Amino acid sequence: MTERNNLFELIDRGSDLMVRARGSSFQDTLLNLVEGILDTVCDIDSVQVKETRKIFCRAPDPGRLVVRVCNELIYLMDSEKLVFRGAEVKLREVAGTLECEVVLTGEHVDPARHGLKAYLKGASYGGLVVKPDTVEMVIDV
Repeated sequence: MTERNNLFELIDRGSDLMVRARGSSFQDTLLNLVEGILDTVCDIDSVQVKETRKIFCRAPDPGRLVVRVCNELIYLMDSEKLVFRGAEVKLREVAGTLECEVVLTGEHVDPARHGLKAYLKGASYGGLVVKPDTVEMVIDV
């Protein structure tokens, strides 16, 4: 188990990983979840800020939004071979739909420098728990 500043926990379950994030609001909790996922991939302190990417997702409820954001993040890291060290999360509700923009900063993967830890396949609805101050989700590795 890895824990960073009591904001997220990473619990190794063999073929998958449980990420538990906490925050003072849903927006803070989602930010801490994203940062937990980033920390799962590599030592984020080794990542330099050279690139910026944005993810934008919409969903009718918080659970679907969480899974969509995490899967978009995993896809972005895999498809563009990027690692990130930081994120900003902005949430808003428009006509009953949640919208989330995530701004990520990082760089292209350098395996010699980044100390890659895990290859993430995708986020799952199985085991998903979403509360304003806590999110738990399973990620296939």
